[in-house]
Order: sequence, then C-alpha cells, then structure tokens
Amino acid sequence: MEFYEELGERLRMARLKQKRSLQEVADRVDVSKNTVLNWENGKHKIDLVNLSKICQYLEIDLKTILSETIDTVDSLPANPR
Repeated sequence: MEFYEELGERLRMARLKQKRSLQEVADRVDVSKNTVLNWENGKHKIDLVNLSKICQYLEIDLKTILSETIDTVDSLPANPR
C-alpha cells in the first residue's frame, strides 16, 4: 500500500467514526465531494493545508496520523518492480 492510500484510509475511518459525510468534509475544506473521495481512495495526493483542515474538523492530530501512516507503510514489504 502506498503512503497516500494508507493516509486516505485513515482519514476515511476518522470521518466515519465522527459520522461525517463526504459532503460535510468537502464543504469544510471548500473542495468537491469527489476530491475528498479521491483523497480517501489514494487516487489524488492531499496537500498539507487541506490535510490540516480535515484533521482539525475531524478532531484528529495531524502529527499522529502522519507518523502512524509512515510507520505502517514502512513496515510493509517493498513492491517488486
């Protein structure tokens, strides 16, 4: 799993835990619902400003979500090319 896929999954889980819809998050960050969905699916890379806004809205610590994501990705076996 790639970093942005793992990060997106963590954001999705936090959103669901807070019982927030894609549209609610999108409205808070001022982007489309599809943009949030693409971030959650790891299809688009989220920038730090929007990540910070989402973390604040979902009441999750930015530093923690980044470090946990890095730790998870680092522990996965490398993809053979």
